[in-house]
Amino acid sequence: MHIFKYVSIMAKIQDSEGKSWALMALKDPAGRVYIRAYINGWDAVKKRSYVQHRIQVGRLQSDGSIRLSDNFLKRFPSFADDTWFWGDQELLKQPDFQSKFPSTPEKPSIEWSDDNIRVGVTWAGWKYAEAMGILEDLTTAFGAKAASFILAIALFKLDGQESMIHFEDWVPQVWLPNIKPSSGQRISELLKSLTVTKQDNYYKCRYERAMKNSPNGTTLSFDSTSISTDSKTIEKAAFGHAKQNPDMRQVNYMAVADHATGDVVYACAYDGSITDKTILPTIYLQMKSAGIDLRSNILVTDRGFQSIYNTQTAINMELKYIQFLSVTEGAVINELNRKLKNLKDPIAHRVPELGLSAVTVKDHWTQDTDAGTIGIDAWLHLYRNATAAQEEVDDLLGKVREVHRIKVADAKRYQQALDLIRKQAEEIKKTKSEDAANKFLEVARKKLPRYRRVDEDLWSQVDDFLIECPRARGNASVWKIDYTKLNAELKHAGCQAIRTNAISDPIEAMRIYRQRNIIEEGFKQLKCEVGGKRLQCTDATYRGKLFVYSIAQAIRMHMLITARKTQQENPNLKMPEESLRKLFCGLQSVQARKHRSTNAFVLGTIPKRHRDLFALLGFDQKKLPKTVYRF
Repeated sequence: MHIFKYVSIMAKIQDSEGKSWALMALKDPAGRVYIRAYINGWDAVKKRSYVQHRIQVGRLQSDGSIRLSDNFLKRFPSFADDTWFWGDQELLKQPDFQSKFPSTPEKPSIEWSDDNIRVGVTWAGWKYAEAMGILEDLTTAFGAKAASFILAIALFKLDGQESMIHFEDWVPQVWLPNIKPSSGQRISELLKSLTVTKQDNYYKCRYERAMKNSPNGTTLSFDSTSISTDSKTIEKAAFGHAKQNPDMRQVNYMAVADHATGDVVYACAYDGSITDKTILPTIYLQMKSAGIDLRSNILVTDRGFQSIYNTQTAINMELKYIQFLSVTEGAVINELNRKLKNLKDPIAHRVPELGLSAVTVKDHWTQDTDAGTIGIDAWLHLYRNATAAQEEVDDLLGKVREVHRIKVADAKRYQQALDLIRKQAEEIKKTKSEDAANKFLEVARKKLPRYRRVDEDLWSQVDDFLIECPRARGNASVWKIDYTKLNAELKHAGCQAIRTNAISDPIEAMRIYRQRNIIEEGFKQLKCEVGGKRLQCTDATYRGKLFVYSIAQAIRMHMLITARKTQQENPNLKMPEESLRKLFCGLQSVQARKHRSTNAFVLGTIPKRHRDLFALLGFDQKKLPKTVYRF
């Protein structure tokens, strides 16, 4: 006979042989729940397990306690001295039970919740928001209740969900603390309340947090993207230079990203027809008005923001900048012409770690101050990528020669056909009359072979380098390549330039500029991963919706950076197919089931493949939750 005993450390029933007896809950047709203890044996003949011994422990009560059966107490009287509670796969004494499953009778009912909920993505996202200070900053800017709601909607997008109208169907399926299902109308009301002033207060908190992490200043990248919309009510929606959906109106969205974390420290929406270089001074002033002092940071922009006025504005505001330039600016062209021989030197100015040649020249400016105008010395870094230069030459030359071949062949066919009908017209003139010959020519000319149509975009790239000679005689080609113009066009192939008043070393300046890819990654998260590709909302809510997208973008970017760093440091941990989306799909399988008598949800044992996914995101596997709660 097996002797049962209670082991407080394991909180499980074991027999005298040290074998653990499993516990399970069973529900009868009337809905009553009974707890049973059992131990399995192994049938060597049938090669399968079977229940070797079982005993009915008792019936589960509404408060989580177990009314032990008389038969159980008769056989195991030591259990009669205490009240025992069902702790989900284990028996607990009342203090242990209350500690592990605290009762919250004052909290609202969660009957709306599913019994089995997904935990992985929302738990990880919420913990990231807490660790990054996002939840705290949202609370500062919007209040505690609204902050939790905003974060919940951001996690809804982080979880890959689409229209916000499905939010109330999603909440019962996932873990979120202190969040109940809310209708689309309630969400719209929240989005309307996220005013620009409140958003600026939030971004001021984010900026100050970034500065605490980098007391000597950080590097911030400015960039914008266009977001298409079919809304008829958004006033700032306009036709602009959209790479995608050019037939739709758009809203421009500016973001300022911290290189160190990928976090968005400022963002705003503006008219879709305004160019980057036009809006940049306004963004500087808006950030200053929001209490964001940019003077201790390095501000990085790409060629879309390039203008002499913007550089002068930055100097007058005492801002440090790294500006990537187009080589079409006159001053840049002049310096490139002077330094081109140096840049083409394969050794003297070569920087192997960049794959470039680099030289630096002084860049002289003036600054308007209260004391008058003073001179400012900055740097113009010039670069040339020999490989990119050859690729650029081969690309353009190949296009020019292809179109030239088409044009020459068409002109030849046309001329041959024209010569033939002219001969036929001469014969008609001899045998009939001149009028008959002219009528023949008139009809035959309409049937001459047509020139093949060249794609408009391709033609716009090459037409400056092709010369038509309509009076060409004999074997002379009607079309010629203008190699003089082509050489002039490709003179600065592979050349780049950076203007800066912050970094004198061209290698360091380019290294910092290349880090701005982090903001491109952020826009990819915004558009492709959290649903910000197209706005389908009204003028009253679109700013709030973009704000929620930016929260989801910031969390996702920090997760991506962490996962990549963890993978580098620990080769045994691999991000599935190098995809954060695939990682999230794995986390969506981590589920918890509701405890029968409390608001707790029990995760049970998390498989190693899922623990590894949490580890990639920086979570200590020993500290993963055993239970989570809805409040």
